[in-house]
Amino acid sequence: IDADPVAIVGATDDTLVTVDEFGDIVSWSLAEAIAGVARGRFLGVTSDPQSLSLSDDGRSVAYLAANGHVVVRDTENEAVRLIARVAANDGPTRTQLAPDGSALATASESALRLWTVAAGRPVVESRVGISAIALDDAGQVVVVGYRDGHLQIRTAAQIDERVDAIEDIAYIGHGGAIVALAVNAAQGVIASGARDGVVRLWQLATGAPRTPYLRHPDGPINALAISRDAGLIASAAADGARLWTAETGELVRAIPANQAALSVAISPDGTAVASGDAAGNVFVTSLASRDSPSAARAQAAVIALAYSTDGTRLASGDRSGRVQLWDAQTVEPLGPPLVLPQAARWLAFSDDGAHLTVQTDHWIHRVAFAGALAAIESSRMIGVDRATGAPIVAGSDAVRLVGGRERGVAEVEDVVWQGFGSGVTAIVDSAQERSWQHVLQLEIDSNADIVEVEY
Repeated sequence: IDADPVAIVGATDDTLVTVDEFGDIVSWSLAEAIAGVARGRFLGVTSDPQSLSLSDDGRSVAYLAANGHVVVRDTENEAVRLIARVAANDGPTRTQLAPDGSALATASESALRLWTVAAGRPVVESRVGISAIALDDAGQVVVVGYRDGHLQIRTAAQIDERVDAIEDIAYIGHGGAIVALAVNAAQGVIASGARDGVVRLWQLATGAPRTPYLRHPDGPINALAISRDAGLIASAAADGARLWTAETGELVRAIPANQAALSVAISPDGTAVASGDAAGNVFVTSLASRDSPSAARAQAAVIALAYSTDGTRLASGDRSGRVQLWDAQTVEPLGPPLVLPQAARWLAFSDDGAHLTVQTDHWIHRVAFAGALAAIESSRMIGVDRATGAPIVAGSDAVRLVGGRERGVAEVEDVVWQGFGSGVTAIVDSAQERSWQHVLQLEIDSNADIVEVEY
């Protein structure tokens, strides 16, 4: 394993499961270990080692994934048997599998849920190693990062049509798992960050890594951003945020953080960089001066940042579900925060600045502005295990999402706002009696995923 284990769980006389400090879950055969040929089988990444449970037969493992869902995976063929939607903000989640793995119980502070676990189907083993996925700003290029340090570059159309990738040279850019990605397709540049704190640049046209290496003293890299002209690279890690020149790798500015830096964004004109940390601070650093960054305080760890197209406003999303609009220069709040029931994980402004798209664990929201006030205009429930997004038409009338890290196969999903009508801004008592399945034209299948239905 890559790091020291922080949890060890035994299932049968021959199966041992470990979780390391990065959350990597690995299954081991004790018989192989005794014979001196132990080969660990990677099963996934958990955000909470205490959430792990194993079936008595050792064939299934359940855990809380980094994206806030509970995953059940087959320990023998790595097949994902269930991805369950749970309330990620409802305190610690604990899991318990049935002895034969056919059922799952999840428990949080307010709910105990029972799930039926379908029989697993094998997946391609090489794809189980997916560790990060990203889209370009136009939603056309998908970059997939792997645990062994290589990248795969696909088009959204290829993924949507399930066209297999052409076998080609797999350039290795990192010595370990890629955990953060950013894409500037217009300039042909990809940035990747690894667990060890190294940032690499890649050529989009060839898929080959470039020099130089960009290094934080400690990893992992939590977020990356590329300037519009691809001349600057911003990265966030445990020691704070850093800004680099893409051509030479020279460190332009080191931006401290009270705790680990979790998010970064570069202004459209490339004159400022914004960063958010785990302590709930938002910093804006002007590159025109050596003054200390302007700072403001959010309500919780800042995990998403986005500049408006004209660079005058900055939006932040935090783990408490608050979305705050700021003046991009003074970092003064522009109105009260919009409060969502789940963590705000991804943000994007429309080209005209009239709307903001916000992605949470289970939903994607279209937010409209009335002066300094923000209100949800429309909402759509999205499929499980979606990681990132991008506006795909002018005015952001549609959003393309990409995900599939837990399933091991990259998937795209389009959300079109036009024709959907007003969304739900609040549920009152009278609304409880509505048939939301008919209103939303959605239902949840046996795998707790979203399926569109017609009436």
